Amino acid sequence: MVVGAYGEDSSATGGQSDNTAVDSGAAYVFVRNSATWTQQAYLKASNADAGDSFGDSVAISGDTVVVGAIYEDSNATGVYGAQSDNSASNAGAAYVFVRSSGTWTQQAYLKASNTEAGDGFGWSMAIDVDTVVVATPYEDSNSTGVNGTQSDNSASGSGAGYVFIVGPEVTALSPPSGPLAGGQSVTLTGIFFTGATSVTIGGATVPSFAVVSSTSITATTPAGSLGTASVLVTTPKGTNTANTLYTYQGVPTVASIAPLSGPLAGGQSVTVTGTNFTGATAVTIGGTAATAVTVVNATTITATTPAGSAGTASVLVTTPNGVNSANTLYTYQGVPTVASISPSSGPAAGGQSVTITGTGFTGATAVSIGGTAATAVT
Repeated sequence: MVVGAYGEDSSATGGQSDNTAVDSGAAYVFVRNSATWTQQAYLKASNADAGDSFGDSVAISGDTVVVGAIYEDSNATGVYGAQSDNSASNAGAAYVFVRSSGTWTQQAYLKASNTEAGDGFGWSMAIDVDTVVVATPYEDSNSTGVNGTQSDNSASGSGAGYVFIVGPEVTALSPPSGPLAGGQSVTLTGIFFTGATSVTIGGATVPSFAVVSSTSITATTPAGSLGTASVLVTTPKGTNTANTLYTYQGVPTVASIAPLSGPLAGGQSVTVTGTNFTGATAVTIGGTAATAVTVVNATTITATTPAGSAGTASVLVTTPNGVNSANTLYTYQGVPTVASISPSSGPAAGGQSVTITGTGFTGATAVSIGGTAATAVT
């Protein structure tokens, strides 16, 4: 159930506490579970303004609500027009909200095709599934019938009605990224998918798709180009607006690992840096799986090194798009060994510069001679 409150004063498009926009209006959605009613949503216009009377008229059909604001002042026309120019006083507007998984979002901003001040577009409305009719009692055209001429305003206050078709909308795609070659199974979530005739990703038609329900489509991705891609669904009612819901990713690349070396026993926390890490399923170092792998973002992974053999080791990241090329970015080091020191003797007072040779010195934190810490260690 939806209830309009055209005298509500909040200026927010989501919050309710700032009452500085007198008579901007609001609408409230309530749902019933058995005999218990609860408020599910608080709706405001995307361009809430004092005196607009948003909520003066409301209509609901399933998961779609339409709210009229008869004193809204924008001079925009049609659907998704600009909302910021308030030069058409009391022209009126209507707003379409849709529900997906219990969450309501504004899908469309409707204006008359011949917007004029004082028309009162949105005075009353009706909706049936995906068709919206909006009444405008003070429109002045003298035309008759359907789609007549709108420019002759010689019939003052004759009124008009406007029919809008609510088209499909895509709200999510899972998984949200995949390989350039395509061939990935994905699920599209949204509304009004019934009767879909086409699905494209990045402008390319998907090789196959199935309409599971009015809110779900399964599809197989086509080949694409690196970067974000718009996911579009076409039905007899139209095509959804462009978006960046899907990302085509190349094979991952690994640029560095820090720290660069560690013990043979493993257990060292490391950070791997590179590209295209989203969706990574494995990290190996020297051919052995790392543990505690966390994909921080598309360019960073943290992990714990496995045990390894002395020497360099390749750091490989696996994603659904492939595996990076082999490298020698990490080095397993054994316990350091000291082979010699030069000079091999010196004064009891110390202070002598010496050079120590051996193996496994990388990352050395201390040098002691005779149990006493040396200084100026390099």
